[in-house]
Amino acid sequence: MKPKAFKIVNILLIMLVVAQNVWDGYRMLENPTQSFYGTELGEHTVFMGVLSVCCAVFILFPFTYITGNLLTVFKMAVLILFMLKMGEVAAAFWEVPFLLIPVVLARCCHPFSNRYQWDDMMLERKTG
Repeated sequence: MKPKAFKIVNILLIMLVVAQNVWDGYRMLENPTQSFYGTELGEHTVFMGVLSVCCAVFILFPFTYITGNLLTVFKMAVLILFMLKMGEVAAAFWEVPFLLIPVVLARCCHPFSNRYQWDDMMLERKTG
């Protein structure tokens, strides 16, 4: 894929993950007892809501990009486990693609970072 197209796809995926984290955090913080996860998470619903919003903020900055993606993966895995515990198998499988997107994004660098991308380092040849 060309570098410009790769950056555009990367930015769109970042926007999707940030929007998902903000939406999850808003739902959990707005009314913790009435949210979908509130019945199973109990008092930890507010913590998961704050974690979701923090993940969204972390993903926006290049220095905390990997941390935000890894925290998002952790949060999604915990929510999937709680869904399976509640017996919501269809909802749990619906969340699996959203679990994989931050994994793919963690593999890529932040689009506005000046660091090498992993592909660039692997394709670099020693001359001499």
